[in-house]
Amino acid sequence: MTAAARVALVIDNTRTQKQRSKRTAPTQSFLTDKHSIYGGKAEIVRTQQSGGYWHFRMWISEESKYVRKTLKTKHLDTAIERAENEFFAIKANLNSGKRIFSPTVQQAVEEYLKHRWEVDVKRGSITEGRWGTVKSHLNHFVAYCGIRAPRRRGSNACGRST
Repeated sequence: MTAAARVALVIDNTRTQKQRSKRTAPTQSFLTDKHSIYGGKAEIVRTQQSGGYWHFRMWISEESKYVRKTLKTKHLDTAIERAENEFFAIKANLNSGKRIFSPTVQQAVEEYLKHRWEVDVKRGSITEGRWGTVKSHLNHFVAYCGIRAPRRRGSNACGRST
């Protein structure tokens, strides 16, 4: 086989791979079943990967995220009952001012520094220079972790799994 024939063979192979990778039409929806509760304020869904189990899903506009929790059942009636309980629990937390999601590392550092300023610096427990040093260290910590890294339970301080 000549060099030109090998190059032609390689070009032909890449064309067929590119043609195979093109999608002509979307296959199926991610959600297989969906039922709204409370006028569409929340919903219970089943997905292709859920194994037939129902999940609760609710949009939290204050944080621009969906809350998604498993209902641990394959029965629709039980799922609706559990979803209603979950809906009221989340609404109660929102009405009392509690957060649903953990803050990012950046948000947690900002809250901590604000607290230290108001409690320690204004009362004279630490100097303004010491507060600036703490702020500098925490800013380096945030840069190490990444600004958008969420604080997660069961992980180290940066949100990285242990």
